[in-house]
Amino acid sequence: MFSFDPKPYKGELVKEGWLFFPNGCSRKFLERLESFTESLLGGEAQDEYAFIPDHEELKIYFTTLQILTGNTDFTMCRNHVSIYKDVEGDLLAHKDRHSLRYSCGIGIRATPQSRLLLWPDAPRDINMHPHYKDYEDAYGGYENINKILKSFIPKSINLQRGDVILFLGDEVFHQRTNPNGVVMYYLTSNTLGVIDRAPNRYERA
Repeated sequence: MFSFDPKPYKGELVKEGWLFFPNGCSRKFLERLESFTESLLGGEAQDEYAFIPDHEELKIYFTTLQILTGNTDFTMCRNHVSIYKDVEGDLLAHKDRHSLRYSCGIGIRATPQSRLLLWPDAPRDINMHPHYKDYEDAYGGYENINKILKSFIPKSINLQRGDVILFLGDEVFHQRTNPNGVVMYYLTSNTLGVIDRAPNRYERA
């Protein structure tokens, strides 16, 4: 599933809030993702954009998380392909809820103009609210969050095919700019034993 060795980065995901591995996806797993994406773009009926790694791939995924975080007993919440199309402008900077804490993204298709922005130096309080709007309201609205983020320089990641990004989705503000044409695979997990809902194709299309 991954082509990188996580051992040199033991505990670094929790410390830094994010880790980026160019060409970090194995060729075999990437080819499977691309084949699945082609079936979606080809109009084959799908109830969801869900793509579940096989047993050995899941073992690698969870072992990697254990090394990078020092935690155990992970529950996978989401495992879906996101196809960004018909999006006007940038997506809003945000944090995921706590049940989606450990986020792993794998690039399937990229565009020259799109970037993933991360703010690991901005306030890293955990979003404990069930809905992001509640988190915004706690800060006095999105305008106040935007003012805070302008005080920090984000990490701008030109995430390409086969690249792997891992970050604390509930703790680090993140944003996708110019998303149209981008295709990503996302895996999210927690150590709460909570299975968060999987988005259906109408939410991701």
